[in-house]
Amino acid sequence: MKHRLRFGLNVLLVATALVALLFLIVRIPSSLVALILVALSTSALVAAPIGLALRRTRAGRLVFRVSCLTLLCIAALFLSFGPACWAFVRYNTPDTKHPYWSGAFSAVYVPVATCIIFAPSPIRTVGMNYTAAWMPKGTRFHDDWEKGLGWSIDYSPAKFRTYTVIHY
Repeated sequence: MKHRLRFGLNVLLVATALVALLFLIVRIPSSLVALILVALSTSALVAAPIGLALRRTRAGRLVFRVSCLTLLCIAALFLSFGPACWAFVRYNTPDTKHPYWSGAFSAVYVPVATCIIFAPSPIRTVGMNYTAAWMPKGTRFHDDWEKGLGWSIDYSPAKFRTYTVIHY
């Protein structure tokens, strides 16, 4: 009996969560993770057309499926940066202390922010606008804020909070 791999949104979400969990558990330095993300996406972009050209062979189909899954996982990780920033601003207020949430956010999304910051200008602009669009009302998004990417939010006159995702 032959089992076929079926692609679905559930597989993509689970694979992306597993990659994020791996980054969190292993605690690879963020600059190395950013380099790994760029290398994986580049190799998947090169391998996908090769696998498509060799789709009549078993190895070609496998290369194509793995490279497409890799690209989709990386895209999902980058697209989840905006919602994660929104959730961080919304739920990590001065009244609540979530040290694990902050550490997990940094471990998973600092490499993503590194890739956005050091991307070519058009890609960087799209990444910054996408992240800024997810910020809740009252949040000021800072693209070049003392050589860093971050935001500030005024919860009340006595509770002003800033957060910098990455310093460069």
